[in-house]
Amino acid sequence: MLQAAYVEQLYPFGQTWMYNNTSITFATHVVSHAGGKPIETLIEENLLTPLGMESSSFNYDATPPAENYAWGHPPIYGEGNINDLKPYYIPLIRESAASGALRSTINDMLKYARFQLDGADAAGNQLLSKEALDYAHAPAVEAEAGDFTGLTWFVHDYDGVISPSHGGNWPGTRSFLQLIPDRDFAVVVLVHSDRGAEAYKKVANAMVKAFTGIEADSPVAAGVDPAVLGPFVGVFKGNSQNIEIRKEGDEYVFVQFSALTKGADPAPANVANTADGYFIITEGPNEGALGELLEDPSGELNYVRFNHRIFIRSDGAVDEFSLSGSVFE
Repeated sequence: MLQAAYVEQLYPFGQTWMYNNTSITFATHVVSHAGGKPIETLIEENLLTPLGMESSSFNYDATPPAENYAWGHPPIYGEGNINDLKPYYIPLIRESAASGALRSTINDMLKYARFQLDGADAAGNQLLSKEALDYAHAPAVEAEAGDFTGLTWFVHDYDGVISPSHGGNWPGTRSFLQLIPDRDFAVVVLVHSDRGAEAYKKVANAMVKAFTGIEADSPVAAGVDPAVLGPFVGVFKGNSQNIEIRKEGDEYVFVQFSALTKGADPAPANVANTADGYFIITEGPNEGALGELLEDPSGELNYVRFNHRIFIRSDGAVDEFSLSGSVFE
């Protein structure tokens, strides 16, 4: 952790934002030091036990629990066969204690959702005030490509109705929690497949509409000259995931590769312009997702923000990764 003090920032502090788990990892070390206990113990004592989340736990074993465990499954795209859908398991790592290492159930996650709505534990004791919850759920920075970002939450504004949400990803599994505090509403979706992200937002949108009457607005292509996407052309690399925008004839195509899924990635998909400096994926698993072209600190258009993360224009192929020094090495 101390070595991070010597890592150069991508952007000058305060110039832009990017979602990352590293900041959460730093925060857990601070909390553990202040609390005098491992972060897992502090979470169990101050959240899991008071909220009655008896089926939630941290487990870093090399093998999954023998019983009552939903195995993950790799993605299948294109002409893949259902017989290829073999369960697989990748152990969680301690560094992810507060950013994805908690195993839980629908019932327990709904208990956590209730806590996020009223701040009370299972016995009715107030653990967080409404002011603290409102602060955590509020938009913290602008995000014109869709959701705002807040204090560890992504925040959508439905014409004045705030809705914080967050997804969870680990190889073979996807999860999603969405809140609408003003309507006392929450929805949790757990999927044991890498392609679960394609389902959970659609399920959540349907649930929001059915129980609150709120309907999500979906971005659409602008229908202008596709040449405006020219500045996006290139390979952009991130932490364990790379993307590329290619020009093929008169069309522009989005390509995505992940080091975690070892080439089991979506087929290239067409993209279109939706506003100046943005692209929208118009087909396939990422349909409706937006990307934003950003200036690097020198003023050149060399960064893309996609799925809340920043990718840097780079040399080499989109399926080439440098994982040196990462948890995936």
